[in-house]
Amino acid sequence: MFPVRFRTHGEHPKTRVLGVEIGGEARAYPLPAFPDNGQHRLEHELAGESITVLIDSDGQTGRVLDEQGEEIPSLISFWFAWFAFHPDTDWYEPGQ
Repeated sequence: MFPVRFRTHGEHPKTRVLGVEIGGEARAYPLPAFPDNGQHRLEHELAGESITVLIDSDGQTGRVLDEQGEEIPSLISFWFAWFAFHPDTDWYEPGQ
């Protein structure tokens, strides 16, 4: 049902991810990678732009901010759904 590349990350298809796309580049942040012990803040770069990813303390919600601190569109979805619309997405690994 899903292409082989979909399975390369070893994640369950219903893993919840925070997905963001900028300038045609996409990245998925798997919510289970963030423990329930406080808000997580990641400084990243995507499509040449600096972004801040905030994952709430419950590990169930999050948002993405641009360099000016303005919220940019992001989406919480299941991994299989995000991948279906963004087959060239990057996958966030803790420690990146």
